[in-house]
Amino acid sequence: MGEKNRKEKLGSLSLLQNAIGNAHLEFFGNRKAIVEGCQGILEYDSDVVRVKAGRLIIRFSGRGLIIKCMTADSLVVEGFLTGLEFMV
Repeated sequence: MGEKNRKEKLGSLSLLQNAIGNAHLEFFGNRKAIVEGCQGILEYDSDVVRVKAGRLIIRFSGRGLIIKCMTADSLVVEGFLTGLEFMV
């Protein structure tokens, strides 16, 4: 990998880190995701869960999605996860 490509990728990661802020994601296969640093639920049904985390919106898509557990700043999404999107 060339030096220019490496710097571009590091710059992209830095931008993503700034957008995510203190959010932390953990995945357990395609069946469970934990989001720490969550600031609220924007959309919730059995096919889509959208949450706000810093300046970032995280969209989980799948089948049979449920919010299994929720605290003041974290939540657990369970079901059959088929997609993940980050929107700024």
